[in-house]
Amino acid sequence: MKLTMQILPLMVMIPFLKADIQPTKHHRVERETPQVAVNYSPKKGSKVSSKIARPWCSDTYDEKDGLVIMEMENTTSDLDLWVKKTNMANYRGSGHLEFTGNSITNGPPNSPLEYKFKINTAGEYRLWLRAHKRLETDREDLSNDCYVRLAGDYTAGTGEKDAPLDALQKDTKLFGGKADEWGVAIQLDLPGGIKKEAVYTFKAGETYTLTISGRSKNFNIDRIMFYKRDQFKYGEAIKAIDENEESSCSDGSSAGGGSGSGGSGGGGSTDTTGTGNNPASLLSLIKARNMITPNGDGNNDIWRIDNITLIDNYEVIVFNKAGQVVFRTADYATPWDGTQQGNPLPQGVYYYNLVLEHKGVKEKKSGYVTLLR
Repeated sequence: MKLTMQILPLMVMIPFLKADIQPTKHHRVERETPQVAVNYSPKKGSKVSSKIARPWCSDTYDEKDGLVIMEMENTTSDLDLWVKKTNMANYRGSGHLEFTGNSITNGPPNSPLEYKFKINTAGEYRLWLRAHKRLETDREDLSNDCYVRLAGDYTAGTGEKDAPLDALQKDTKLFGGKADEWGVAIQLDLPGGIKKEAVYTFKAGETYTLTISGRSKNFNIDRIMFYKRDQFKYGEAIKAIDENEESSCSDGSSAGGGSGSGGSGGGGSTDTTGTGNNPASLLSLIKARNMITPNGDGNNDIWRIDNITLIDNYEVIVFNKAGQVVFRTADYATPWDGTQQGNPLPQGVYYYNLVLEHKGVKEKKSGYVTLLR
């Protein structure tokens, strides 16, 4: 059915102009925007993007009981040369990411993805990745690595096999995984062929940012885990990265994912948002950010709409104060970057309509977004 919708009159949107918008130095405004639910006729044809990942958490994950587990696809970063896939059986969450850049042997750090988490219990935590190497040749030592680095207030582990602090703070090769099933990438490769473990001494109450960049083509990562080393033995850690739930969000909402996420057959259709089979609950998780700052600094350069690609059908419409449409799409694989047909738009307040449908439940959300350069 063809979507017909009347643009909201400017007079209806005037109250939004009075909002107290006070951007920080980096314009990180995360306030929820006004939303109105109405009936509508949805436009068909939208699909889940494989280029832009949508996080179940809006920002930061919480450590609980000595574990931080994050699905690789749940990043706030553009996937770029990473591609979301579901072809490797027994994945967790909604899929896994495969790096498609560089060569199957190596390459420079490429397409960095960020993951933030908060530590509640201080201690030494080891980093593991649930990984798979998709081989194109008979050599088992190819397509088996990525780069990792961690930012925040921490020190190195105290064990003889633990990597020094400078290796943890910069892009360092982490390798491992299996060719025929999911394995773990657990070893850092330092200059001179020295192999070390990625162990970090974290402080309680601190937030850290892990950056994973691509190194060799065809390396697949399913999920990320930090585990408290004095609390888990090797076998227990293997079970945890394979079966434990994804960590919760720091705002208290569920990050989803259970031991059955993805299913033993790797179907990936299991809902990992924590909403179960409730379409209305999933629609409630779709939230548009109210700030975009396309200045090339890597912060808010694109307009993010959390979780929108998880639903069956949607349409995104952005218009200016005069009611003229400046951006419209039914597939948010390419988010709005503050331009109209490639031309930068002026600073100011713009308005949006999100026309949504999931499993027969229909909703429309409206609000404003401020564009700053």
